[in-house]
Order: sequence, then C-alpha cells, then structure tokens
Amino acid sequence: MTETKQDTYLILVRHGATAYTENGQLCGGSDPIDPDLSANGLAQVKAATALVGKIGKQHFDWIPTPSALYSSPVRRAHQLGELLSAELGLAMKVDERAREIGVGEAFGANMAQLWEEYPGLAHRWISGEDLWAGLEPLNNMCDRLSDFTDELWAQHEGKTVVLACHEIVTRIILGQSLGWQPEQVMQLEIPLASTQILHRLPSGRVNLVAFGLAPSLGNLAD
Repeated sequence: MTETKQDTYLILVRHGATAYTENGQLCGGSDPIDPDLSANGLAQVKAATALVGKIGKQHFDWIPTPSALYSSPVRRAHQLGELLSAELGLAMKVDERAREIGVGEAFGANMAQLWEEYPGLAHRWISGEDLWAGLEPLNNMCDRLSDFTDELWAQHEGKTVVLACHEIVTRIILGQSLGWQPEQVMQLEIPLASTQILHRLPSGRVNLVAFGLAPSLGNLAD
C-alpha cells in the first residue's frame, strides 16, 4: 500500500437474514435467484443502520462521520445499502467487485450436508481445489477485492467509507487489510448484520477498530 497523509476508515456491514439463511441453505453472489431479506433480516439491518448512523457521533466519536457509501449489487446487501443511504444521507454507489463469492451449482444446498459431503471444505477451497462447477476460486475473489479496496483507500483518503456487503467478502477484506492468512480468516465468524471498522494510518498500516458489532447496539437509547 502507498503512503497517505491522513487517517482513513472503512466500515463493513454484513447484510441480514434471508429465507435461505434461515433454512440453512447456501447463497452466493451470482445465483439464479437473488433473495430479498426476510422480515427478520430487515429488522436486523434496520438496527445495524441505526448503529452506523451513530458512528462518529455517539459511538467512536473520533472517527469522521461517513461521507461515502458503497454496496454489493446482490439484493440482500443492496437492501441494506438503501437503508444506509437514507440514514446517512449519502448516495449509494454499487460496485460489482463487492459481490459475494459465486457458489455455482451449490446454490440452495443445505450447508450442513455440504460440509459433510466435502470434509475440510474451507481448507480445500483455500488450497485451490476445484470442488464443484461454478465455485469461485479464492484467487479471483482476492484479486477483485484487493483492487476495490485499494481504490477506496485512495479515493477517500482522510474520510470514512461504508460498505454494505457479505460474509466471505468481509473475511477477505479483513485478511488482506490486516495481513492475516486465509486459514485464520476463514475461522472468523461474521454474524448477520454485524459491523466491522478498519482504520488505515498514513503509513499504510491498517488496524482493526471494531469487530462483530451487534445490530442490537443500534437500538440502544442514546
């Protein structure tokens, strides 16, 4: 990473639940069906949106209030982005590079059964094994997300950016930014509608400010 003159912040917010999530089924970023958030998922992201609206004010008051908002084009993240746009008063920019991993023919599969069928699935994916048709390789995700986040840091130096995104996208951005190994990153739990905050110093070093902030924090009285 190149050096910059000012501290910059990136807020990563995962989408809420869909009917697929609630049924334990796998969804990706380029599926034949692009599910909406469920009623529970909408409630989750409304709370998460309220929390993000307090960053730079009631919470983490040293962080500049958000001045830019991006979203994955996938419906469940896009719905979150729309709520964030209204809360923050910011136009939402949709970027294809922020899509969730493409899961190919495993779309809709029961996740518990999938993990039984493919023991050590995460390690095998990290190792580059071609597990099933249409599964996006790790290297491809890393390339597009590295390009995307490098652009965000450069274009929004000294400011705070919010990204409405996904579980695997969040893991990879955290790993790339903090220098964590893929095996470590894949052990992270990124709860639904949770918020993560990264802080990029002028030197180019990135620190983790907050991880796994629960959406319920957004419902707390000021």
